[in-house]
Amino acid sequence: MQPPKVPLSLILREYFLIGITGFGGGLQGRFYHLAVSKHGWLSEEEFADINATASLAPGGNASNVGLEIARHLRGLAGMVVAYLCLVVPGSLVMIALGKTYELYQDEPAVRGALQGLQCAATALILYSATKLNMRQWTFSDYLLAFGACLAIFFLKAPLWVVLPGGALFSLALRRWGGRP
Repeated sequence: MQPPKVPLSLILREYFLIGITGFGGGLQGRFYHLAVSKHGWLSEEEFADINATASLAPGGNASNVGLEIARHLRGLAGMVVAYLCLVVPGSLVMIALGKTYELYQDEPAVRGALQGLQCAATALILYSATKLNMRQWTFSDYLLAFGACLAIFFLKAPLWVVLPGGALFSLALRRWGGRP
């Protein structure tokens, strides 16, 4: 079936809205709503095919789905517009948040909010880790997770130090312990 000729301006508007508000999960559902329910650009079967194809490509599956939909609708030009609209708004928000942090990092409320975010991020990471493969965890995996929590909560180690450090330590432990 021939895809509809969707104006690039419509792709720009719709993908920009997703890009500026699409933090976290749920993007695949938003792309489904956009392409199948809202605009009827794709049938459910076409969306399922695109979803299957996108999951084979490296990178985030939801982003791949969005880019593949745009490519299906407008080729390379659609993909470029979609990519820019998905990446640039979030990047600008993160730059603005970084600059705001630079200005107000010494404020107690900002420090408190960031500590709360570190706790929430740690909890989400641990929750995801336990849901993904908890049956294969060893005693050292639990110790490492517990140590990461202690480092963040009591030693006030920043998350950006604990996560890569924990990952490297875990890899070294697995190599030393003979596990792949």
